[in-house]
Amino acid sequence: ELTAANLSSLGARAKIRELLAGNICRCTGYQLIVDAIVVAAKSVASEGQQ
Repeated sequence: ELTAANLSSLGARAKIRELLAGNICRCTGYQLIVDAIVVAAKSVASEGQQ
């Protein structure tokens, strides 16, 4: 299960890539998109802990 708390792990990054597959162009390899998802999830997680 993907949650904001575990999105930074390598397994979570692989799952993000799997979920993106077939939905958007792969020409960039998704790296910046995956990075943005991880950053956003960490932000949401830290807001939830306050």
